[in-house]
Amino acid sequence: MSQNKTVSNAIRFTVLTAMVTMMMASSAFAQQKVCINLLVGAGYMANFSVKVGSLQSKDSDSFAIGKQKCITLADLPPAGTSFVPGTPIVTTVHALAGDKLVCTPSPISYDPKRTDNLIYNAWGSTKSVKCQQ
Repeated sequence: MSQNKTVSNAIRFTVLTAMVTMMMASSAFAQQKVCINLLVGAGYMANFSVKVGSLQSKDSDSFAIGKQKCITLADLPPAGTSFVPGTPIVTTVHALAGDKLVCTPSPISYDPKRTDNLIYNAWGSTKSVKCQQ
């Protein structure tokens, strides 16, 4: 009886390990980042914020014209939690010493099956900010 119990526990552990591994692999390839390219010709330095669902938004550091900055989505929820499919993601670009604008399209629904990053291009002037995917 003791040997059967040991084998049964080993099988359960193996199945559980396989399930956890599959879950980790699928979330590892889900949408990972929101990025903004500040295009050459833009008339401002920028930073941007990402808001996912009802979580507090996360701000990027400022970045220069011709550069890209990203925010990792996994940094937004509290430890041990994840996003529910369909949760809205809103990205807002801020021209330093100027206007801010919600990037389009907006919102974008979180999709754990989507493997690409959300990438936006920003351009314009401090008083006429443009941002689009």
